[in-house]
Amino acid sequence: MALSGPCFQRGLEALRRQDEAFRGDKHNIDGEGEERAGDVKEKDCGGKVNTEEEEKDDEAFRREGNSKKDLERETTEEEEDDVQEVKELKEWTVVRGQKGGIEDVDSIRVYGRDSYTREMFQTLQQLRDSSLLTDLTLSTEDGQRHHAHSPVLAAVSSLVHQRLQERDEEMEKRRERRDIDMYIQTAISISLGPEVGCVGLAGVLEFAYTGTIAALNRETLAQIQTAAKTLGVPRVLELCSEEEEKMKRGEKKRAEEKKRSAEEQMKVSLQSIRQLWAERVGCDVELEVGGTSFHVHRVLLSASSDYFRGMFTSGMKESQQPCVALPFLEASELEALIDCSYSGSLPLCWGRKWTPHSCLDVASFAEAYGITELLEVANDFVLRHFQNVAATPKFQDLPVKKLIKYLKSNSLFVPSELVVFKAVVVWIKACPSQRLKLTKELVKNIHFPLMTFTEFSEVKTAKLWTECNMNHLYLTILEDFHSYQVTPWSLCRVYQPKDSLVLVGGDQISADFIRRSPSRELWFGNSLRNYTGIVKTVEWRLLGEMPKPPRLSHEVAVVAGKLYVLGGQNYKGMLAVLNSVYR
Repeated sequence: MALSGPCFQRGLEALRRQDEAFRGDKHNIDGEGEERAGDVKEKDCGGKVNTEEEEKDDEAFRREGNSKKDLERETTEEEEDDVQEVKELKEWTVVRGQKGGIEDVDSIRVYGRDSYTREMFQTLQQLRDSSLLTDLTLSTEDGQRHHAHSPVLAAVSSLVHQRLQERDEEMEKRRERRDIDMYIQTAISISLGPEVGCVGLAGVLEFAYTGTIAALNRETLAQIQTAAKTLGVPRVLELCSEEEEKMKRGEKKRAEEKKRSAEEQMKVSLQSIRQLWAERVGCDVELEVGGTSFHVHRVLLSASSDYFRGMFTSGMKESQQPCVALPFLEASELEALIDCSYSGSLPLCWGRKWTPHSCLDVASFAEAYGITELLEVANDFVLRHFQNVAATPKFQDLPVKKLIKYLKSNSLFVPSELVVFKAVVVWIKACPSQRLKLTKELVKNIHFPLMTFTEFSEVKTAKLWTECNMNHLYLTILEDFHSYQVTPWSLCRVYQPKDSLVLVGGDQISADFIRRSPSRELWFGNSLRNYTGIVKTVEWRLLGEMPKPPRLSHEVAVVAGKLYVLGGQNYKGMLAVLNSVYR
């Protein structure tokens, strides 16, 4: 049945235009673009009111919402289309931003990893244990000294925060006087009074780096409180008060509760450090990119990036320079990196999604600056979209070691080995004078035995063999292709799924041949077998069922990988027309 009318036309146009922005199993197609949350419901598409029978069927379907065979389910917060964003390959999840409804192209979501803050402070603790980049010394009256990082302590201590501000003011005065020593970053030293003991100070330092105090008990409570009051650490005082109340009631904080509390405290501390950065308090180095300067804390960048850790802790000249230039990098890229280091989150919108044109640049950037997690994401994107990536100009500039690494991966996601072969040929022809000698090494990583005879015929007709006098190499490949009997697991790859044939609803005749009844079933062709001549058989398997009511004479369409069922009838007759659409 051909559906027509302004309502249907507006709906179909909306499907094509806004498919990527849909967040729901069913959508109103009356032109308003309104989406209803909750259980899947059938939408009225015009002035026509659903029949009483349809309303009953809808109510029955809502009660069956948990059935395994229901195709339309409540969508999760992140649809599969968003798998290509940074969260796609790691544990990055939406922190804040628009999660439902129709998204604007410029709407931004913020992604982050739950473990980022904990990992950051663990690295900071390791730097402190190694006495790297420590610029704060806290001394007790008995002569003991404790070294720490001033931004970490300033995040919890008002006294250290004040000393940082005083140091910055002194540096500014030197700059105004054009003092020859104005770039010398002086360390901060604080001598504490006799009331502060080693135990109390150690407890405050432990809290600053871990968010908890393991040694907090009846014997140490008073000493830790005294140290917290002297240094101005209200969160430690609050923690001591809570522990004191529990002691009076004879309660003990469970391990899981302590862990959760510690993570919350570290998140607050990281936010405070980010605030220091925003106010340029305690920043000890200036990064310059293309005329734009960024004032940052060395220790924070060192804790989040292997590249900066090597720059600032291995005795390189940059470790002593007040200003470091970073060539071959855009200001916007460095700004995003710094912001992510201080917050553990990354803002993304549709305009900032991964693309085949950008992923190789991102991989190179992440490798150069030692950002392991980002490198893993970029490499995985290349492997999953290898065919599209190979069609970009950037692919032709890949180093041979990087290309071989991709070719060797069993996670190379391609429709067939012919795609891999064509990519190698393109790469070689980009610079034949230097790359022809690498042909043998490259083709060893192509699984020719996994090709069909039709695909291998394209390999045979490739001009590479004749133009470059490599007939001997082709004969070796041909022999390997024909002699291969059984495919070992070591030569298998993850191939892209093939297109499937799906049967949607329709009507079928009853067993007694008396009546025809509409169906809700969906079937897909699991396999297609060719026999001698024109004989073919298809193995059909049940995919599931559509929500009630069953329908026939409907239209189906595939838009951006989604199957839509539009209109139709639930029985023969003019009054049985269904003005609804399912996805």
